Amino acid sequence: MSCIKLVEYDFCWKRPYSVYYGAAAIIGGKNWVEDEVGHGVAVRADALSTWVCAYFEKGALRQATTHLRKNLEENPSFLKQELKKTRESGTAFIAFSKTIKFADETPTSELISYYGKFYDYLVKYAFYLWKNFYLTEAASELFEKFLEEKLSKDEVAQAIASYSNPSEKTGVLLILDFL
Repeated sequence: MSCIKLVEYDFCWKRPYSVYYGAAAIIGGKNWVEDEVGHGVAVRADALSTWVCAYFEKGALRQATTHLRKNLEENPSFLKQELKKTRESGTAFIAFSKTIKFADETPTSELISYYGKFYDYLVKYAFYLWKNFYLTEAASELFEKFLEEKLSKDEVAQAIASYSNPSEKTGVLLILDFL
């Protein structure tokens, strides 16, 4: 006789994503959490109109972020290694996207193949987006803790402000130059 186990969930996020991107984001997040905790994790999603909500098995996200933080504390080059993997994943995703070519006569089987491969790249990249979201949070908390151990209370705020200014423009800041 089999037993049904009821799974309790923690609400994770609600975002205005398309169902396509929302599903990829949730699968990428599930893969990341499972990678961190070392076992399968139940997830569920709700989608209404243009909003997607993600839920993870109770405690799984907390366990994943704790493991991520431990890796960051124990390995000083961990952050740099993970950012490199993210860039590589994004670069591969872009490179694949640039190979997609189709016309009215493109066979349906080829379009389906493109679609599947594109989705796989998107899920893999979403894995790193999740990881980096929590990695950035953990790194900033550890950095602030480090500053608090080395500086006076007044100096901490000034140091955080100084280190928060980027050394070079990226992403949104570069786009703003064109507006």
